[in-house]
Amino acid sequence: MPTDEQNAKQPDGRRISKKRISPETAGMICAFVSAILFGTMPLMTKYAYSLGSNAYTVAFGRFATGALFSAVVILIRYGPAAFRIRRGQFVKIAVLSLFFSAMPCMLYGSYVYIDSGLATTLHFTYPVIVMLISVCVFRSGFSVKNVICLLLCVAGILCLCNVEGNMDIRGVLLAAGSGAVYAVYVTGIDRSGLKELPVPVIIFWLSLFSSLLTALFSLPQRRLLLDLPWQVWISYTGLGLVAMVIAASLFQIGIMKCGGVRSSMLSTVEPVTGVIIGAYVFHERITFRTAAGIILILAAVILLTLADRRRAGKYGHQS
Repeated sequence: MPTDEQNAKQPDGRRISKKRISPETAGMICAFVSAILFGTMPLMTKYAYSLGSNAYTVAFGRFATGALFSAVVILIRYGPAAFRIRRGQFVKIAVLSLFFSAMPCMLYGSYVYIDSGLATTLHFTYPVIVMLISVCVFRSGFSVKNVICLLLCVAGILCLCNVEGNMDIRGVLLAAGSGAVYAVYVTGIDRSGLKELPVPVIIFWLSLFSSLLTALFSLPQRRLLLDLPWQVWISYTGLGLVAMVIAASLFQIGIMKCGGVRSSMLSTVEPVTGVIIGAYVFHERITFRTAAGIILILAAVILLTLADRRRAGKYGHQS
């Protein structure tokens, strides 16, 4: 039977229309906000570098503090019992953490051999790979709208990033590989069946495994720097809280609600945030090319959002 809320009417007798946000739209909002937050990471990373840290130690600090903050969230909101997960879930998260932790190590490692702009461009091909995996492996099909949005995103990334510089094949393979492994991670999360777990629990185990894997990879090569000023942990704390607990959680929600393909395309807003921060904080110049890149990526986001709103019209109740 209709509820009192559904039967509510205005003084002239017309029903009050109550529109709800569709799950897909909510997921897209989460993915969009997560990309903006991920785009703030260069601020905290540059501070850590100024204190003598390196890319691998920053990645370890980000994962380790992310695990700590996630544990606090779980204890406050769910209680100690929430840490217990089934063996199958444990194995899935452990496997996914291999790809999740490999991504920053490969991307940061590519900076040694090629220009960071080229590395970023190669890394952000991962939305293309996510779509290809979805179509070729899972036979999910694709829409013309998604292809257009994807092309706009790729064109925007090419405009934002400087693709000139050294083309050392080692750096190219590392940067492209970072996009490939991240695409596998995004697709894996989307298809993992972990939606029944609270997001903070997923982030906790993912962060814990990733911190251990990063340490195991970095220590034999003496790339994990532990003798640093205590102030460097301010940066790691910010990265753990913003990048892992908040941004990564929102990205997980986005993947679970609107899928890996849309979430990965929306994540291309991340370098846009970096460009804007660079202009206002570090006084870097925004050229016509970077402005065009920002417009192309935002056009893709708007196209995705408008299409989803039309499809979600059935969620509004109006008479």
